[in-house]
Amino acid sequence: MREKNAGKYIAAAVIMAVNPFCTACGSDKPVLPTYSEQSLMISGNWLPDEMNVAQLELYKAAGLNTVWFGNHSGQWRSDEQYYLGSELTERVLGYCREAGLKAVLQYGDWIAVACDPDYRTQKPFSAYDVYDDYKDIIVGVSIVDEPQKHHMEQYGNDLLTEDYKSVYSVPYMCNLFPTYQPMDAIGYSSYDEYLRDYAEKIMSDFEENRFISVDYYPFGKTNERYSEWLRCYEKVAVVAKEYDAKMYCYIQTAEGAEFQKSLREEDIRLQINTALCFGVSGYSYYCYAVPKTGGEYLYDKCLLNQDGSPSELYEYAQKINGEVGSMSSAFLAYRWDRTEGFTDYSDGNGCTAIGLLAGTGGFGDRKYVSAVESGGDLLVGCFSDEDGGEGYMLVNFSLQEKERREVTVSLKNASYIAVYGGISKENGALVKCKEGQCTVALEPGEGKFIVPLV
Repeated sequence: MREKNAGKYIAAAVIMAVNPFCTACGSDKPVLPTYSEQSLMISGNWLPDEMNVAQLELYKAAGLNTVWFGNHSGQWRSDEQYYLGSELTERVLGYCREAGLKAVLQYGDWIAVACDPDYRTQKPFSAYDVYDDYKDIIVGVSIVDEPQKHHMEQYGNDLLTEDYKSVYSVPYMCNLFPTYQPMDAIGYSSYDEYLRDYAEKIMSDFEENRFISVDYYPFGKTNERYSEWLRCYEKVAVVAKEYDAKMYCYIQTAEGAEFQKSLREEDIRLQINTALCFGVSGYSYYCYAVPKTGGEYLYDKCLLNQDGSPSELYEYAQKINGEVGSMSSAFLAYRWDRTEGFTDYSDGNGCTAIGLLAGTGGFGDRKYVSAVESGGDLLVGCFSDEDGGEGYMLVNFSLQEKERREVTVSLKNASYIAVYGGISKENGALVKCKEGQCTVALEPGEGKFIVPLV
């Protein structure tokens, strides 16, 4: 089995110690594959105003393992902002180490970077020694959020990236706009052009630890964002695959303002499992704490309420992060190939989001799965490893109807599946197929990762 190098924020190790395709001596049951312990990078965007170890213990208890530095009060270059070299950054890094959490740093004060074109030369990465002191917990640096065309030149500048590489050996992180952003407003004619520009001007500056991220928030006040959701993820995933980059995304956990007033547990579960279906290596909740603008709260609630106490969204995230944790080692042992979508509406008005996927609509090229069927909208992420093993992420994509699904997986050249994740937090449950078919039950928004076994 190949060695997984999932970047500095995911432990790299040999994935399988045994052949997953052989049977136990004297038994018709296959030996369950063994995987090295790996975790997705899970964070929460926007930290509380007051930070201490107790706050980070609450953060960690939600199943978050990485602190994404950042909240912004609008004070330009204040030492109480999360930019490189600030007193706050170093203080909270100490808290992270004490709480057993990893950290993603923030390059600059948001306002300073936006308003001062010389900021990048005034604040070079090599001016700070914080990485040497905390390299055991720093797993990346957030460079820019939602870059426009002029940012591609600014943050792809060779002087900046070479200076970065002289200090850091962790991902240079940029988060991109979603497809519903008007492209002409940021200098592009299409989303494909936007992705290509980022890949060529920024990702290509790095031979390893390449990183690509997108924030797509599907639950607006209306449903107009549903249709492009999967196609956006697919476009980003294709570029990530082409450039051997780690894909990351944001999960909507803010209520009010431009978002829906109420999010259900299955809404959050659906977002996370959908992202996994496109091979993400991590995700961040937007938001963790409720941001303020001009002293006013921007949203009604996030994972935390406005008073800093855990909301019901915190409890949802805590539960779902546990589900993800039970499949993460198996999931991260495979690389994303493509995502198939299936919709079975008899009236022909299938799910538009699924209809926009570019999948082949079949499994003719797969070794161990010949067909997947369900009674409604379903996503199937197809994964593989270098030794011919295959994995599949099954997601009940019930956006509207919220119905339970019985998914039938038809196998070829295999007689069992190992099941990981889901609400029951399965961790390698063996399912024997009858007449070449296995059944997997999925609640609304639920996802399970399966591995066919001989």
